[in-house]
Amino acid sequence: MSRFNPAPQGITETVSELLADPANGWSIGTYGAIAEFLRSGTERVLSENLSPNKGPLAVVLDQGAIRLELSEDVIPVAYETLSRKPDRWSQGVAFCLDQTRATMSRRSKLTELGPDSGAILDQDRSAVLFDMGLDVPHVDVCIRTDDSNLINILRGHCGESLLSEDSAAMNAVVPHSPQRVFVSRLGRVEIYQGIGQTKTPQGPHTHVLPKLLAVGKTHADDTPIPQGLYPCLTLHPASPLADWLGEPKVFEPEQYRRFQKLLAAWGNSEYVAEHRRAARALANGVEPRAYRAPKKQLGMSALRIVLRQQHHLQGTNPLLQRWRTEFDEGRPLKT
Repeated sequence: MSRFNPAPQGITETVSELLADPANGWSIGTYGAIAEFLRSGTERVLSENLSPNKGPLAVVLDQGAIRLELSEDVIPVAYETLSRKPDRWSQGVAFCLDQTRATMSRRSKLTELGPDSGAILDQDRSAVLFDMGLDVPHVDVCIRTDDSNLINILRGHCGESLLSEDSAAMNAVVPHSPQRVFVSRLGRVEIYQGIGQTKTPQGPHTHVLPKLLAVGKTHADDTPIPQGLYPCLTLHPASPLADWLGEPKVFEPEQYRRFQKLLAAWGNSEYVAEHRRAARALANGVEPRAYRAPKKQLGMSALRIVLRQQHHLQGTNPLLQRWRTEFDEGRPLKT
């Protein structure tokens, strides 16, 4: 049985260190609707609290903000997943709660909530908050505005669904580009910069994709969230291989090592065990035909990802190439 540990002592301190690093990204959302707190390097930092002893952790930029309120029952799930690109993998940490604890309002229709008393900035607490009514179990997906014209339009369509193709309210939201507010039991992400209408903007931004929302998932299939849990916050650690736009960069071993520490502490125990076993066998010069390959998909993913990581760490050598030919190259993502 796959095992994940409850929050270790000092998790808030660890998260505060991760939040302080602008190379890391964060998100709150679901499959098809997400608020991403990413930094492109051009944003101005307006304020921040990175001390767990001074209230909720928070960072406020001119384009968006994040506030985190971690609880003792949070379960961090660190993971790595295979990429379709043969030398890459993805990584992340989902901070989860028991489904009962994580459940939010689950409104299914556009609903006016009144002034946003929970806004991160005082200046936004008089603006009107509307729940978009996306019926997401663990996230309230909202928009906030002080634009009287947009407020009147939204009030006129409260009780309706925003997801229909001819939704007048949704058609008004995009050009007005109100602030977006995604709230879970572990915090909130607020996006101030405009909605990207032709391409995804750099920095903090949101996506709301009705076709994906209609699938009804809380996360992508390759994100290993244990049954009974909802991901209420996700850390997107800086990739050692690529920038936020997915463009390749010179491999950064220090970023690789930083995430491996999180994986060792918060990863699936079966995955971590296979990850270590494969790396140890390779380091000891074991030939691939002598290696007992894991039978489960999770273990095979760990093996294949180790081989990709070693390719970047040590470069090409005949033994590693034989391992990659045997276990990784030419295989589908799921085996």
